[in-house]
Amino acid sequence: MSKKKYQYRIEKKADGVYIIKERHTFMFFWSFWTTGSIRFKIAKQYASPQLAEDAIVKAAQEKGVDVFIMNVDNAKSVLSKLEKKAKKKQRKTTRAKEEKERNLRRIGKIADEMVPEKKPIRKSRTKKTE
Repeated sequence: MSKKKYQYRIEKKADGVYIIKERHTFMFFWSFWTTGSIRFKIAKQYASPQLAEDAIVKAAQEKGVDVFIMNVDNAKSVLSKLEKKAKKKQRKTTRAKEEKERNLRRIGKIADEMVPEKKPIRKSRTKKTE
C-alpha cells in the first residue's frame, strides 16, 4: 500500500514574505488550499522559499509522511524562460524562411514574385561637338 502524499505550495506575497499553503481534499472531487499547515503545526510565513521548504520537509520527516512541495515563483520563472526560448526559436525559423524566399526572388527562381531587372542606362542623345 502506498503512502498518501500531502501537497504544499509556497507563494511569494511580498519581498521577503513567503506563505505556505496546504491542499485539502473533501470527498474525492472538492479540493481547497489553506494558509499554513494544519497537519504539521508550523509557521505560515517565512523569509525565503528555502526556509519554508526546509520547515515542511523537517516536519514531514518527523511525522513520517511524504510531501510534494511546489514553489510557485520558481515554476513561473521556469515557464517564462521556456516561453522566451520558444518565441526566439520561432523568430529564428521565420527569419530564415523569409531570407530564403528573398534570395530565391533575387535570382529569379520564383516566377510570380520575380524582381524586375534594371533597364540599361541610355546614352544621352545629344552629341558632343568638337
